[in-house]
Amino acid sequence: MHLRPEMVRTGRLVDEPDVTPGLIFSYDMKATTRSGVVGHARRASAEDGRQLVDLLVGELTAIVVKALAEAWPTPPGPS
Repeated sequence: MHLRPEMVRTGRLVDEPDVTPGLIFSYDMKATTRSGVVGHARRASAEDGRQLVDLLVGELTAIVVKALAEAWPTPPGPS
């Protein structure tokens, strides 16, 4: 909705509750939903998407900046 609004098919949005919270095992989406997705798509907005993109880009940028500044590890000396 934020990055590619022309690709959103609003007539096909469905809300599917997650029926697996608290369960131990992982279950295939096809086995636990009618649509194959979980969430409240009808509540989504382009603004929600913008906020999520901003958050993810900021987090990823911080990781890359840290990685670029990281010194090569020094191997241990002879014992």
